[in-house]
Amino acid sequence: MNVKAALIDMAKDFADRMQKKNMQAYAGSTAFFFILSLIPLLILLSSCLPYTSLTQADLVRVMTELTPKFADDIIERLVAEAFEQSLAVFSISVFSSGCKGVI
Repeated sequence: MNVKAALIDMAKDFADRMQKKNMQAYAGSTAFFFILSLIPLLILLSSCLPYTSLTQADLVRVMTELTPKFADDIIERLVAEAFEQSLAVFSISVFSSGCKGVI
C-alpha cells in the first residue's frame, strides 16, 4: 500500500469517527458561545481604556488606520464614548464577564 492511499484511508476514518461523535454540533456551539462572550469582553476592554497610557488621539489614529475610510466617523465617536463613560459600565462589564464564566 502506498503512502497516498494510507493517508486517504486515515482521513476517511477520521471523518467517520468525527461524524459519529457529532463534532459539528460541538463546533457550532463553541463558535456560538465564543461570539457571545466577545460582547462582554469588548465592553470590559473599552471601559479599561481611560485607565491606560493611551490617549484618545492615539487610539483614534491607530483605529482609523486599521479600518476603512467610511468608518472613520464611527470610530471617532466610539473611542470618544469609551473615554467618557462612567465607572458603572466598568463594574457591570466585570460582573457580566464573571457570570459568563460561571455558566
